[in-house]
Amino acid sequence: MPTSKFFSFLSLSLSLLFPLGTHAQFGTTPTNLTTGFVNFANGPKQVTWFYNQNNLVSYEGDIIFGTEEEFNEALINITYTSGPGELPVVTKRRSYPPSLDRIDVRSNSIHPHSSNLWPGGQVFYRYFDDDTEKRISSIVEAAKNIWKDAIPCLTFSKVANDNNIHGSNGIVTIRVNEKPLNMCQASQIGFHTNSLWMLLDDPGCGLREVTHEWGHLLGLIHELKRPDAPALDPFICSNVRGYPFGKATTAEADAECCGLPQKCPLPPGDHCCGLACQFTVECGDYNSQDDGPNGGTFDFNSIMLYRKREFGDGKVTLPNSPEELPFPPSSEDFNRIRELYGCLPPKCPVGCNPASGANTCSFPTAQDCVFPSPHISNPRAACACRAGFKATAPGISDTDTTKQWRLPADEGNFRVWVTQGVACDTLCDVSTGVDSCKEVVELPADCLHN
Repeated sequence: MPTSKFFSFLSLSLSLLFPLGTHAQFGTTPTNLTTGFVNFANGPKQVTWFYNQNNLVSYEGDIIFGTEEEFNEALINITYTSGPGELPVVTKRRSYPPSLDRIDVRSNSIHPHSSNLWPGGQVFYRYFDDDTEKRISSIVEAAKNIWKDAIPCLTFSKVANDNNIHGSNGIVTIRVNEKPLNMCQASQIGFHTNSLWMLLDDPGCGLREVTHEWGHLLGLIHELKRPDAPALDPFICSNVRGYPFGKATTAEADAECCGLPQKCPLPPGDHCCGLACQFTVECGDYNSQDDGPNGGTFDFNSIMLYRKREFGDGKVTLPNSPEELPFPPSSEDFNRIRELYGCLPPKCPVGCNPASGANTCSFPTAQDCVFPSPHISNPRAACACRAGFKATAPGISDTDTTKQWRLPADEGNFRVWVTQGVACDTLCDVSTGVDSCKEVVELPADCLHN
C-alpha cells in the first residue's frame, strides 16, 4: 500500500478510536508574558515565556523549558514584560540583548549528530502516577506509536511512574494539568539532561495535539520558525493578542515588536515583544545538511504548523495556515526524524547490466558485473572486486558508498562491490577470510534488488 494511502487509512482508523482534539498547542492565550534572551543549547535566543502550574516555564506557547530553577539559570535578560492583567500594558525594558550572528539554514528541527538527539534513539518516559497513566495513557500511547511505527530506529522505553515534582533528567514525565488550561505542552526540542515534561488537559488534548507534542520531544520545532516561513505564510501582527504591546503608536509597535525584518541573518538587537515573538524566524540553529539553502520547502502538511488563528484569540494571524493541525504527520515530518536518527531509506548505488558488452566495469580488477543475490526478486547487479581488494584511493574513501560498498550477498559480506569504471587496486586491511574488508561500509539488503 502506498505510504500516503496507508497514513490516510491510519488517520481514519485512529480518529474513530480517539478524539483528534478541539484545540492545538493551546486554546486560551496566556497572560503575564515576559520576553527576553535565554541561553539554549545552540546559543542565546529571544523568546516569550510564561509560568504555568507545577513550577514549570513554557515558551513558544507549548514548549516547556523546564522548572523555574532551570529556567532562571539560563535567563540572560528581560526586554519586555506584560503586567498582571490583560495585555496590552506599558512595556518595561530592563536591559539590552546580545548581538546574534547566525546564518540562514533550515529551522524546523535540530540537526543530525546534535547532542539534543535521544542517545541511541531510545526515548525514556513515564507517567506522574498510576492515576495519570490510567486517565491518559491510551491517547499518549497511540500518539507515540504513530512515530514509532513510521521510524524503525526509534525505541520508546517506559520506566516506573514517579510523582517527583522536580521531574527527572533525561526522562519525559507525563502529567495532567491540575486545573484545565486549554493547553497541551511538551519539553524543549529533543533530548536534554534537565527535566523533561509533557503536560496535557484531560479532556481536551486530542490525538493530533499529543502527536504534535511527541514531535517536539523527538526534535521538531514549529514549521513557522523556518527562515522561509514569512514569505510563504506571513503573520498578521496587528491580530496578535496584546498588539500594540504598550507602544504609543501602531507604527512603533510594528517597528519594535513585530519581529521585522523577518529574514536571516537577524541584525543585532531585540526584534519582538510578547506573543509576536512566536512568529520570529530561527536562523542558523538547526540542520544545515538538508538539500537546498533552507533544507527543502515549507511544509503546509506538517503537524508542526501553527493554526490559522494561533495567538490571536479568534482573529486570523496566519491566513495561509489551516484551521486545525494537519494529521497525521506529513512524510516530511517522518523523514526529518528519520534523517536525524539515521534511518532514512538507503540510497543504493546504480547497478550495472551483466549482459556482455553492456557495462563498463573496470578491467581487470573489477571486470565482472554479477548479481550478489541472483535468486531474489528483481536482483540488482554490481561490479565485483577481487576478493580481498577495495577501491580506496585518493578521492575514494572507505565510506564513499557512491563508489564502493559491501553487501549481505549470498556468498557473505566480505566482498567489495564498486560502481562502473572504478578499479579495485587496494588491499583491504584484512584481506582474507570472512572478516575481510570490514572497513568498507556495508549497505542493507534493500540494495540487493532494484
